[in-house]
Amino acid sequence: MTGKLVNKYTPVVADANVTYTFDSVPFYNGPFPVKIGGEYMNNIAISRNNNGYWAGVTFGKSGVHKTWDLTYRYEYLQADAWYDQMVDDDNAVFYQNGFSGSSSGYFGGTNVKGHLVKLTYSLTDSVSFAFSAFINDMVNSGTTGVGQPKPGTMRLFADIMWKF
Repeated sequence: MTGKLVNKYTPVVADANVTYTFDSVPFYNGPFPVKIGGEYMNNIAISRNNNGYWAGVTFGKSGVHKTWDLTYRYEYLQADAWYDQMVDDDNAVFYQNGFSGSSSGYFGGTNVKGHLVKLTYSLTDSVSFAFSAFINDMVNSGTTGVGQPKPGTMRLFADIMWKF
């Protein structure tokens, strides 16, 4: 391997979101925002496997004591839509056979489609707890040469975040 890119990358990206805030809802401390958003990308330097998008909704906004948010997002990212080293590596697929004869493993990057569900609750103004679930598959399983991914790969995270 020479370290050269197989394809050129000239991605064009557009994103948008809209937020509506309710005065109050049960079990939420303060005004309650609902945000719908999305992003689309196209690598105009090549003609195939060059698209990606995500769309989702977030209810609430954590960050202040006794506030929370619940997010759902669907993402679809073809293999050459974006540099695979720059995407969220938590959004990945478990391969039953690893790369270049290595053992099986969980590999992030592009060529992934799937769901993210995340719930965050602020215990204090500076400490929040988050639970995330990623449920993914490959966009195109015939392009990697690493064997078949396990269908419906799920990865769960629990995080405590402290901001100071």
